Amino acid sequence: MRKAISCIVLSTIVAMSLSSAIASAPVARECDISEEQHLMQTEPVVEIISLGECKISAYCKENYPHICNNGDSSQTATGTVPLAGRTVAVDPKVIPYGSEVIINGHTYIAEDCGGAIKGNRIDILFDTHQEAIEFGIQYTNVSYLIKESV
Repeated sequence: MRKAISCIVLSTIVAMSLSSAIASAPVARECDISEEQHLMQTEPVVEIISLGECKISAYCKENYPHICNNGDSSQTATGTVPLAGRTVAVDPKVIPYGSEVIINGHTYIAEDCGGAIKGNRIDILFDTHQEAIEFGIQYTNVSYLIKESV
């Protein structure tokens, strides 16, 4: 079953004013397309891989030793700066680093890993430990993109 998403398509209306100056104004119109169609329009995609249902947990980037990290959350396993809303930890044997990972309609980047993240399990990064606890553990369908090399 494909999940339909709403997107905003911008078009430009060019109008001539009385002084013959050209003014451009973006006009939005809504359209419903599948998530896969939207992703394929925005980036060159070789393949969309569905992992099916995955266990989704959460971790935080607070800098003190605790269950989420060892006290140094300044960079991910791939050397990037971790960012809530973008970074997810994956098993790189299942999802290659750098892949776009789609969870509940939100796109994240696979750029971290963790000792407990094996197989079809993903950890979403949050800013605070409290947010990670509130997220808890969820099960949902996950897909990721394999892109063409440019």
